[in-house]
Amino acid sequence: MNAVCRIVCAGDFDAGLLPASQPGDLLIAADAGLLHLQRAGRAPDLCVGDFDSLGSIPDGCPVIRLPVMKDETDMAAAGRIALERGYRTLEFHGVLGGARFSHSLAAVQNLAWLKKQGADCRIVDRRCTVTALCGQTLSFPAGETGSLSVFALTDSAVVTLRGVLYPLEHYALSGTFPLGVSNSFTGAPAEIICESGIAAAVCEP
Repeated sequence: MNAVCRIVCAGDFDAGLLPASQPGDLLIAADAGLLHLQRAGRAPDLCVGDFDSLGSIPDGCPVIRLPVMKDETDMAAAGRIALERGYRTLEFHGVLGGARFSHSLAAVQNLAWLKKQGADCRIVDRRCTVTALCGQTLSFPAGETGSLSVFALTDSAVVTLRGVLYPLEHYALSGTFPLGVSNSFTGAPAEIICESGIAAAVCEP
C-alpha cells in the first residue's frame, strides 16, 4: 500500500503542513488532536484515544476508545492501528511541543518502534522534520539550507553523511553521545545513509 496515514495529536500544530488526503489515505485524530483538525476544517477518518485530554467521546466519526491506564500513548496506539490496517507510510503532526516534554520524547522513541515494524515514518513540525532511518538513504537536492542532526535511536547506528559540513563514512553513532548534532548543508547534494541500527535525521530551517 502506497497510501499515507497521517496522525494528528494534541501538541503544537501547523495546519498548513498537513497535506490534503488522497484516495486511500487515512487521517487519524489522536485524542485532542481532533480539536486541531476541527479548527482547520478537516474531518478525521478515525478518532483514537482515551479522550482524557479531549474531555468527551467524539461523535461524527468512527472511534476506537482506549483505556486511560495503558502501556502506550494515544499516538503510539494510533500508529499501531495504522500498521494493523496495512499502512506502511506514517506521518505525525502535533506531537512536539505542547505542555509535556515527556510526550515529545515518547514520540521520537515511537518512531524507532515503528521503524522496527518496517514502517516509513516521520514527524512533521514547523520547527523541524524528524525521519527515522534503517538501511535507507535520505537524499537532499543541491541548494538545501538549514541544519541537519543525526542521532542513534538504538545503542548504535552506523551512518555515512555526504555533502554536509561534517561528513562521516561508516561511522557508528552512539545512542549515548550526540556527536551528530548541528551539522549543516553546504549547497551540494547531500545524503544520509543509515547502514545499520536506527537513526533519526532532524532537519531544521
